[in-house]
Amino acid sequence: MIGKKITELRNKKGLTQLRAAKMLKMPRSTYSNYELDKREPDFETAQKLASFFGISVDELLGSTPKNNSIEETEIKHYANLIANIEDPVKKAQALAYLEFLANSPADGAKK
Repeated sequence: MIGKKITELRNKKGLTQLRAAKMLKMPRSTYSNYELDKREPDFETAQKLASFFGISVDELLGSTPKNNSIEETEIKHYANLIANIEDPVKKAQALAYLEFLANSPADGAKK
């Protein structure tokens, strides 16, 4: 859903919904429905919105590049294993380490 994203971007530009809609050459009601997540834009409109706000379509749609050193399925697997650890100190240490791994870049470069 793009509503929150385009609302924030529009506000940063200091535009009203009506002004943004006019600049995008679409009815205000259509634009409003995008902000309220009552309607999803087609790909062409998503490209238009992204270009208007100076971001990529991926950013608009909330996609982020996958650069974690371990995949999400692996994280879930290890989280399930950690859940079975009875010692609370060891469990906390294991969870902290798993979080560290999940947030580490895949290539080992510093963030």
